[in-house]
Amino acid sequence: MGHDRLVSRNVPRGRSHPLLLPCDGGLLPSFPLRMAMTFYRVSPASVEVRERELVVGDRVIPHRSAEMILPLGVQPGDLPRFSLLQILENPSKRRELNGKAVLVARLGTPQATTFSSPQVQGPLLTAAILDALLEGRFLHRPPYLPWVELGALLLFMTLLVFFARRFGELWSLFLFGGVIIIIAVGTLVLHATAGLWVRALCLFCGVTIFYLLMSFKRLLFMDTALRRSGDARRALGLNFERQGLLDLAFEQYRSCPPDRETLQRIYHLGKEYERRGKRSRALEAFEYVRASGGLEEAEKIKSTPIPAGERLMQPEAGDAPPRAEASADRRTVGRYRIVGRLGKGTMGLVYKGLDPKLNRPVAIKTIRFSDEFDPEQVQEIKERFLREAEIAGRLSHPAIVTIHDVGEDRDLTYMAMEYLEGKDLSHYAVKGRLLPLQAVVDVVARVAEAVDYAHSQEVIHRDIKPANIMLLKNGDVKVTDFGIAKAISSSRTKTGVILGTPNYMSPEQIMGHRVDARTDIFSLGVLLFQLLTGRLPFHGENLSKLLYAITQEKHPSVKALNPEVPRACEQIIDKALAKRPSDRFESAGAMAHYLRILHDKIEEAMRDREGRGAA
Repeated sequence: MGHDRLVSRNVPRGRSHPLLLPCDGGLLPSFPLRMAMTFYRVSPASVEVRERELVVGDRVIPHRSAEMILPLGVQPGDLPRFSLLQILENPSKRRELNGKAVLVARLGTPQATTFSSPQVQGPLLTAAILDALLEGRFLHRPPYLPWVELGALLLFMTLLVFFARRFGELWSLFLFGGVIIIIAVGTLVLHATAGLWVRALCLFCGVTIFYLLMSFKRLLFMDTALRRSGDARRALGLNFERQGLLDLAFEQYRSCPPDRETLQRIYHLGKEYERRGKRSRALEAFEYVRASGGLEEAEKIKSTPIPAGERLMQPEAGDAPPRAEASADRRTVGRYRIVGRLGKGTMGLVYKGLDPKLNRPVAIKTIRFSDEFDPEQVQEIKERFLREAEIAGRLSHPAIVTIHDVGEDRDLTYMAMEYLEGKDLSHYAVKGRLLPLQAVVDVVARVAEAVDYAHSQEVIHRDIKPANIMLLKNGDVKVTDFGIAKAISSSRTKTGVILGTPNYMSPEQIMGHRVDARTDIFSLGVLLFQLLTGRLPFHGENLSKLLYAITQEKHPSVKALNPEVPRACEQIIDKALAKRPSDRFESAGAMAHYLRILHDKIEEAMRDREGRGAA
């Protein structure tokens, strides 16, 4: 005798079968369990009831609160069925039933509802449960399974965070969909192969809630991040405005949220444009203020339309015309005879010359300051340039180019230096022409040693870049252009733009803060990064975005761009490219020291490989 309640009334309804029910102070087995006990010739008294399992003879049936979880594979319609007439008339059918449990019942209307089948006839469900008991097809939850589920949930959460930070929101969404599929498939596989009941719904809910909270947090803090970004861009724009770089300041202000403070800065920028006679740029600034919601002051904007065909970004009438190539047809500069043209620098031409007194070749760098600076500034800048060049000329180091002479020849200022045969490092700073790792580390170490010597003589380079470093045919390294950057760094050009490329400038140099020797360490980090990867660490669609990237954004991993770079080398670059000067190497000599150690380790590893290859 057994009870006929085939499915549990607990949630989820129809997911389990009550093996035992309380009755008169004891436990009443279910009818399928009672049949299984009879089949195995086990008396009810010998059945052992444990906390998580029921022992029926040599069979162990897992249960949860005296209920057996019904496997998803329980399909009542799959069991063989015979009519009484077939059994009586066909002896072979009777032989098929030998040694098997046979349930004799009358089929009628559906009497039960299971998790997988909404309407099931009672006898068929009884037969399916009995078949699962006899065949040992049980679902169970071992004690360790909740911990495994928790570990899987934490793993999925970690992957979602990692993908969101490393690859962005879109990849995080793809991973979320993949995790849902993995949970569904994994649950079915464990169910079918190991009989484990994995709480897939809990995992689904946990991952989904975590992903939604993560997305909500990004949206919640996005406004804060935008405000911080706006503050940084506004500060950068204000710095450019103070330096007279109005176009760069305008670019930064336009990338900020259009709040009252930003619009006030743009309005005052427009007034400064107006004062300088740049009418179209002034109107552009005023129109931006008006279109962005406007201030009361914006009503003062002049209503004069821009003349037809005039482009807002065109140079104004008062702007300096494009300068011609300086001294392209000269035969002499000072006392030096021009032999040929070597190239074009940031502010002038570079010639190969001959010193007639000593009959030695020289390299002559020429600068026409009148083409770049306002007339009232030219004399001051010339004097400063000659003074800095004289200081740099006293530097005596094997890796620093020797300056022989500086002077003026009519409208030109020139610097005569030792003539070098080789190529500058810009030739080796592009993919396809990169130097070997060992050579790059050695070259940058020698440059750092030269810069460290200059710092000991209280000379800061301020413009370290591949074009200012020569790799000679004999393998020597020479650093050029000491003193030039400092001579012109605090002056404004006529057009209000930065001379040269700012890719190698330190954040404090861009922001106009006081710089010290550590600004050169940042530039050395950019140089090392470029020589190892063939690309610069900071990029921007325009100059304004480039300067923002240098001052605010983290550089990419050098190992991600060149997997052959050792971890120690990446750490050296990361320290050199720190935004705060205090976080960089304390001196260029310290950076050179670590590069030398790295160089020795690379050499040692190469010798070991060669030794193993020879053996």
